[in-house]
Amino acid sequence: MHAAHRRTIRMFADCDGPLWENDHPNYAMEPSDYDLPEGLAEELVEWNRQFGVLMSARAKRRAWREWRRAGRALADRVAEVVRDYADVSYEP
Repeated sequence: MHAAHRRTIRMFADCDGPLWENDHPNYAMEPSDYDLPEGLAEELVEWNRQFGVLMSARAKRRAWREWRRAGRALADRVAEVVRDYADVSYEP
């Protein structure tokens, strides 16, 4: 019996969104593709938006550290939701 293919969801900020799957035809994924709770999905969108704000503002190191820490916490929450079929690779 073959083990089921375990998916890997990559999480990093980009103009197309924060969730990606290399092995998926769409590559750029939506929070709704994983049935994430609405609040978590909104936080992911905001975290992704903050990346652009930090880039344009030439943010200080502390702001970047806080952004990365918030991303790690979000990635852990996403991982909890998808734990039955996927792993999450956080790539800030």
